[in-house]
Amino acid sequence: MSQTRVSTAIDFDSPPDGTLVMTFDNTALLVDLFGQHDQHLAMIEERLSVEATPRGNRVALRGDEPAVERARKVLEDLYHRLESGLEVGPSEVDGALRLVDRLEPGANEASSGLALVRTRKRVIQPRTPAQDLYIRRLNDTPLVLGTGPAGTGKTY
Repeated sequence: MSQTRVSTAIDFDSPPDGTLVMTFDNTALLVDLFGQHDQHLAMIEERLSVEATPRGNRVALRGDEPAVERARKVLEDLYHRLESGLEVGPSEVDGALRLVDRLEPGANEASSGLALVRTRKRVIQPRTPAQDLYIRRLNDTPLVLGTGPAGTGKTY
């Protein structure tokens, strides 16, 4: 079983506007990654204040270095999700953006390794670092108590 890679080339020599070019090996996944009419890229551009230019199997990301790095992380996470056979829609893009927004720069990225909950009907992925930690604790610990306000994902 061959693994697909995401390769990146970074050019931050011209501050403050650096460019990162991401190359995706599996072009069949790019339609779902970028979204219909590049709507997923537009969401990333709007939320992270970067410019994303797709061309073939590459995406050029331009903006300030921290924003470009966060956009890279979002695209990599979504691409790996597609590689795993999971779907990517606007809600998954929104979740990945919310998760990367809450990570502190240089922090251990909570979504690496994809902490998932699999049910008969679907796969549930955390959208915040707290939900990611909760799912990881559920997998690692025999007893976990979850408390919190409504709508925070305790039911799953």
